[in-house]
Amino acid sequence: LNHLCYFKNVFNSSINVFASLNFIESLPFVTIGFFFYVLIQSINLSREFALKLNEAEDLSFDLKKLNLSLDEKITDRTEELYQKNEELERLTLLDGLTGIYNRRYFEEHLTIYFEEARLSTKLLAVLMIDVDNFKLYNDQKGHVAGDHLLINLAQLLNDLCIPNSFVARYGGEEFSIVLMDYSVQEITQFAENVRLAVEEQKYEQSSNSTYITISIGVSSTENHSFVHKEELVKRADQALYASKSNGKNQVTFL
Repeated sequence: LNHLCYFKNVFNSSINVFASLNFIESLPFVTIGFFFYVLIQSINLSREFALKLNEAEDLSFDLKKLNLSLDEKITDRTEELYQKNEELERLTLLDGLTGIYNRRYFEEHLTIYFEEARLSTKLLAVLMIDVDNFKLYNDQKGHVAGDHLLINLAQLLNDLCIPNSFVARYGGEEFSIVLMDYSVQEITQFAENVRLAVEEQKYEQSSNSTYITISIGVSSTENHSFVHKEELVKRADQALYASKSNGKNQVTFL
């Protein structure tokens, strides 16, 4: 633009010089010079506009790429956050020592099962399981060995679970198994199979060649009209206490 202004000034000065010498009439040449100036300036402005338009298109394309990349990153991060939240939720429902479900899971899902049984003809049963003489085992072998025993028992109980059932660590050395849609006879046989499976593992109790056993208390909605799930659990607890009181290593159904 500065070059064009310089060219215009030089052109006009030249015309004025020629006009003063009477070589030419200045007015027509000034008009022609101004016309060429406007034409050249228009061409230059058009060129600048085209360049700016290309720059704007390039910026718009880069912005679209950036937005697309940002959307992909947001989607990836959202999915990652969702997975981490799921994992965190899962971990809050697992026992830290044994890796099976914990007391919280037991309470939440027993509520669901109990409501389903109450609204249908399905039967619901709870097994309360306690390791016999676990304190003695800890005293003789130490707490690390006691932890290993609980881990092994938890895995065994988990492997023994049948369809429509789950096992949870109820607390300490006590476990619970919930079963849905099984008769009293089927539940009783299942509980006896669990007791025998632990006995057959021959987890050594002490140096006098005694082995770890479990006592089991069972209750079912088939024999009682429970209003609240706590009544079912309490009944199973009473059955467990009866098993412990009557010599341990046995199943009691109330």
